Amino acid sequence: MDFYQSIVAEHLQRDRGCFLNTEFYLVERNPVENTKKKEWFVDIVAIDLRYGRIWLCEVSYAKGLSSLFKRLGEWSSKWGNVCARLKAEACLTDEMQTWPIYVWAFIAPKTDERNNWKAEKDKIEHLQFGGHKARITELDQVAPWAANRWPISWGPKDIEASQLALFEGKRGR
Repeated sequence: MDFYQSIVAEHLQRDRGCFLNTEFYLVERNPVENTKKKEWFVDIVAIDLRYGRIWLCEVSYAKGLSSLFKRLGEWSSKWGNVCARLKAEACLTDEMQTWPIYVWAFIAPKTDERNNWKAEKDKIEHLQFGGHKARITELDQVAPWAANRWPISWGPKDIEASQLALFEGKRGR
């Protein structure tokens, strides 16, 4: 685990209703013949017991976002397989198997020398993961000295209005 992954993990663990597994390994079972088997490492899998959802978190402090876009693009194109492998490998309960799975990218903040940062971020924001877009948070927002909220703000108020209905029955867990 790199330094920034541990900072993000510490940030997510501030909510005691969240359980994490870092550097989670997924491998595609039964790939189509004559194709290479796909393998994915997820920096952090966060299971949000409070709101009944699962987050696949990726952490990148790279100057450019192209490699993150490529990795998330692979997830997007194989989203059904990624979710199926996660459900099998994480030994989720029957109820958890029905929970929505989202992508949350933690990225380095924009700096002056990164002129194409906004365009790369926009490309990530337009990827679809089972009908949902990735949530993006800049790493400086989760730094220990900047994070003074309790619990962390990832409840329904932070989700697109179209997704809110999914969680109405999950409040008060």
